[in-house]
Amino acid sequence: MKEISKSGKQAYWRLALESFRAHQTQAKAYLDSIARMDEAQIEKMALSDDGWAETQRFVLGKSLVGGSVTGDIFENITPGAIPFVRLDVPPEPAKPEVAVELAGPWSFYLEFRRAHGLMHLAHPEPPEIALQEGSTLVIPLWVRNLSPASREVTLSVELPAGWAVQSGAGEFAVAARQVAAARVEINLPMLGNAAPKKPEAQEVTVRAQSNGQSIGVVKLRVELRKRALPQ
Repeated sequence: MKEISKSGKQAYWRLALESFRAHQTQAKAYLDSIARMDEAQIEKMALSDDGWAETQRFVLGKSLVGGSVTGDIFENITPGAIPFVRLDVPPEPAKPEVAVELAGPWSFYLEFRRAHGLMHLAHPEPPEIALQEGSTLVIPLWVRNLSPASREVTLSVELPAGWAVQSGAGEFAVAARQVAAARVEINLPMLGNAAPKKPEAQEVTVRAQSNGQSIGVVKLRVELRKRALPQ
């Protein structure tokens, strides 16, 4: 990231920062602070602990033109089209009639990995997210009832100290042979002045029961930061 781009004539971290400055709706306060800096101050900030000059790492998930783990990121890519290759997608594992599972982007990327033959890639378990202090964590859920009768489902939430459920916990009904969308919203605390420089992720657990039996447990690791993009 500290090397100079042959086409852009600037360090790669500078090109990345300039691109990020277009995201006014996501980090306006941060970008306004950069706008008040001169070039020397920006460089000092970027090369210190703000991450702009950190090494960027990529994982070779698959290649339709062949490639090596340590090769150039565009290895074997040449002008012109290549033949379409349809992957053999493994079938989705069988699911119980009544169950709860994490939805939203986590569900999407699970389906994405299966559809694109990327199930071999490592991914965090439990799933993770980083959020800004004092904001709201939204945990989207799929509640599946494929049985022939309506089912009452109860959601309960286990939280770190100082965190609070805003909505979503409690009982609700899911009709027969339906998949219902639910969401648990959690108020996140402020970190305060004593916040660690590298905060540790905290675990949130959502438990679902029906007819007195567990139908699923959803866990999510949440890292609170002074500054983070909106969920």
